[in-house]
Amino acid sequence: MLTAKKHRLYLFTLKANGTGKVLIAQDAIKNGRLSVRQTKNEQLKTGYQQILKGNPAAFTSNASSQQSTSSAAKPKPVFPSNFIGTWYGWSYGKQYTVIITENSIAFDDKPLPVHWQNEHTKADKQLLMSNSDISNEISESPHACWQSAMLSTAPGANVPMISLRGWFQTAGAGEFYWVESRDLNGTQQPVLAMASGAQEIVDTNFYQTPQLADQYKDTIFSDEPTTSNYSEFTLK
Repeated sequence: MLTAKKHRLYLFTLKANGTGKVLIAQDAIKNGRLSVRQTKNEQLKTGYQQILKGNPAAFTSNASSQQSTSSAAKPKPVFPSNFIGTWYGWSYGKQYTVIITENSIAFDDKPLPVHWQNEHTKADKQLLMSNSDISNEISESPHACWQSAMLSTAPGANVPMISLRGWFQTAGAGEFYWVESRDLNGTQQPVLAMASGAQEIVDTNFYQTPQLADQYKDTIFSDEPTTSNYSEFTLK
């Protein structure tokens, strides 16, 4: 049953004269009626027309289509080597992991592809510049779950900071990540900071082992931007 916008229902229709269309429904059923429209997914439309002609249709997975439409070559790495790996931290009363590769970030084993902001395709830019409600078109884009990355410097520290926003996000500050070396139990160890909002306020710190995450649970270091010391960082 279609209950929310995150669900999609595709209808492959065929008229008596042999013409067919691919329709999509994303809104929940209201008053016993289902709202549909013709899909903008060109791969589905082309594939269905091939099937109607008696030819095989080759459909690629969402993940592979994302790879192929970005560029023929391997995407340019986003995260530096010191970001890459599995990190452990506490938030909302439980421990969870963040897994980072060169071009992805995963929370609870759900990886999101990450690409540089300047890698938007022509079609992506057209969606971003549209003044109309484009939520349906964005949801059908092979890049819908991509994250857009920008490089800057972490507040209060001379280390690289990666900022992430949704690929089609036009408002809001997004999230920020950077790695600093910290004295933990008498030894220097990397700590991944995660911040959010226009003020780049640190929400959570992540560590390379679950044990360190438990020991430093909810710790925000004194030199990290918080709501109370935000003015100190902006004046520097």
